[in-house]
Amino acid sequence: MAGKSAASSRDKYITVPSKLVHLDGDNPRHDPLEREPDIIAKLCDSQLVALATDIARIGSLSPLEILGVIEYDGLPSHYVSVEGNRRTCALLLLSDPSRAPSEYREIFRKLAKEGNIPRELRVFVFPDRASAQPWIDRRHLGAQGGIGTREWDSDAKARAAKRTAAKTTAKADVLALAVRDRLVEVGLLDAQQRVMVSITTLSRYLNNTSRRAILGLKGVDEEGRLIYTHAPSEVDQTLLQMVLDSLPTPDRKQAPVHSRSNAAERDAYVQRLAASGRVPVTPLAQPATPAFASSPAAQPKGAAPRARSSANPANRNKLMQSSFSVKSKDKTLLRLRSEMLGLPIDEHEFAANYLLRAFVERVLVLYYRRNDPKRPDVSDFEMAQACAADAKAESAPRKVLQVLNQNASKTAIAHSMHTLGTAVHLGTIPVRRHLVAAFDTWEPALKYMLDAM
Repeated sequence: MAGKSAASSRDKYITVPSKLVHLDGDNPRHDPLEREPDIIAKLCDSQLVALATDIARIGSLSPLEILGVIEYDGLPSHYVSVEGNRRTCALLLLSDPSRAPSEYREIFRKLAKEGNIPRELRVFVFPDRASAQPWIDRRHLGAQGGIGTREWDSDAKARAAKRTAAKTTAKADVLALAVRDRLVEVGLLDAQQRVMVSITTLSRYLNNTSRRAILGLKGVDEEGRLIYTHAPSEVDQTLLQMVLDSLPTPDRKQAPVHSRSNAAERDAYVQRLAASGRVPVTPLAQPATPAFASSPAAQPKGAAPRARSSANPANRNKLMQSSFSVKSKDKTLLRLRSEMLGLPIDEHEFAANYLLRAFVERVLVLYYRRNDPKRPDVSDFEMAQACAADAKAESAPRKVLQVLNQNASKTAIAHSMHTLGTAVHLGTIPVRRHLVAAFDTWEPALKYMLDAM
């Protein structure tokens, strides 16, 4: 149907009447076809209708995507669209709705009557199909090591979706991206874990109002900042649990939070969190954004960066603040407290990690044996389970039970003895924010256990 024109030497941008641009029967979207009705039947579907609706509403094709054409062999001044066949088909049916498949004909008639149909097109004329092919390949065959069009990943799509009013599936990812960035910012999620988080998987669990209500999360505001309905520290821990449950497992088994889940499975997961006491319990007077912005990108355009107060305890360079008192007479515990109060974390991250784990372990041991010094030696995991069970039997506050239950689970929790132990064995590299956040998470449980001795 189309080929190289012997007289053609064109290789430039021109403006042509849209009625002179024809469909390409050799387009890779379908097997080679000769008859125009067959090409239309292959291309016309609900998505092409959406494209046509958008063109009719705006009255133009995108200026960022120029049609690539070659001359129509045997029809002077007519062209074949070798790049942009769907757009060409949409224009053709808007101009002549009678050529649309029967099930779409009335829709195109309405669009043609009410819309603003482009009558002229800006196109690039290639001398022949072979000349166009390298550029078509760069457009449609992926990144190709950098020379082709590189599609945005889910993070980029979510960030872009914050800035637009367009209806896009990426809108569902904005909340998930804000959650991940929040956990990184407050030090609960490290850099290694961050890159393993699937934004699209997480968004499937957060796209339901009822689930978000249980998690203490209302959504995001117009600037992309998270809105919490419960105490931020509690919501952060719940969201952290969900994120950690979405990470790939060492044994390559399906993670508790996974991409193939259906709505019922996602509901069941959140209900299990609630049943195990891992959801927030302290409501705010009214929904509010937490103390930290979800991410730098969430700030209004032109706004000055938000300065964090130096008085904010989360920015401290010590694991423990002097207000954390220890009344125990245990010399080991008192020595650990003294070193934690005096050691600056920066440039001593491994030492701080050792101290934190040793302090938590010592408190657990003392609590485990508070009523029976001869209670048998057990593994760290068994002791964690026993301490959680003891606290539950004593009707400890929910915040305390939440921390102890998380420590007693086999899931990778940022503040657990197991996770802190990975740095001890050089499996991870601790960072200050992560260590401070881990201590602050443990603090209510540590105080409870110390008071119980």
